[in-house]
Amino acid sequence: MPEQAVAVPPKKGETAQKMNAEYNRRKSEGEQRREEKRRWVESAKISRVRFVNRKVSVSYGVVENGAHNDFEMESDDEPSSEFTGALQALAPFVAEIVFRDRKEREWQTKDIAVKSVNFKEHDEGGLHAGIGTALTLANGKATALNVPQMPLRCGEDGDGEAHYSIAAAEAIEEVLARTRDYMAGKRAQGNLFARLDD
Repeated sequence: MPEQAVAVPPKKGETAQKMNAEYNRRKSEGEQRREEKRRWVESAKISRVRFVNRKVSVSYGVVENGAHNDFEMESDDEPSSEFTGALQALAPFVAEIVFRDRKEREWQTKDIAVKSVNFKEHDEGGLHAGIGTALTLANGKATALNVPQMPLRCGEDGDGEAHYSIAAAEAIEEVLARTRDYMAGKRAQGNLFARLDD
C-alpha cells in the first residue's frame, strides 16, 4: 500500500495569534506613516501647481530640521476629477478679469484651459496667486492668457489694491486643497497610500 502524505497541523492558537499580532503591527505602522505623510503635506508651502500634457507638477517648500528645503514633484499619474475640476473652475474668473464685455466673457470662457496656478506669501501674511491659462482662438491656435499675482483677499485697510473676488479666492483655495490631496496620493486610480501594508 502506497504511503500517504500527512499534513501536520499548526500548534493550536499559536499561528493565528502570531498572524493577528503581525497584522495589527503592520496596520498600526501603516496608519502612523499615513498620519506623518498627512502632516508633512499640510505643512508644505505650495508655490506652483501645473497640469500640462497630462502631467502634474507641484513646486513646494518644507521646513525640516530648521532649514527650508524646496522640492519639485512631477507625476503622470492621472489626477482625480476633483483636481482637474478645481483648476478648470478658475476659467470664468480669468475671463472676468481679462474681458470687459459680459457676452465676450461668456463666449470665451469655454475656450480657456487653466494650466497653472502660482502662489506667494507676502510678509504681511497675505497669499497672492497668479493663474496661467491658454485661450484657444477661432483659428484653432492657442495663446497664453495669464493673470498676474494678485492678493486673494483685500487688505485690512482696503487700500484699493486689485484683488480676487471672494468667489475667485475660494476657487483658488480649492485648487490648493485638491493639490494637497494629490500630493497625499489621492489620484484618479484611488488613494495610492490607503493600503500601504494591507
